[in-house]
Amino acid sequence: MLSSILDDPEDVNFSGDMRELTVLQSDIRGFSELLPQMSPPDAIVMLNHYLETMTIAIKRHGGTVMAFIGDGIMATFGSKEFDDNHANK
Repeated sequence: MLSSILDDPEDVNFSGDMRELTVLQSDIRGFSELLPQMSPPDAIVMLNHYLETMTIAIKRHGGTVMAFIGDGIMATFGSKEFDDNHANK
């Protein structure tokens, strides 16, 4: 979205629009309890692997990663382009 704004700033509509979309929120179950038992390098490797794998899957299905929050990830489907099939993706 940022690149399209930068490419053509005159064409940006800041008034917004109403649309139905799907929001995905995901995290690693039990990560907070597991973390004290792990070395910091191992925790970083595990976290990076999870976030990278999720990001690839989200993008493959047409989603947009909105935020990383600790071990959590928030993504939307159908927010960039209207898609009747957003919930199935």
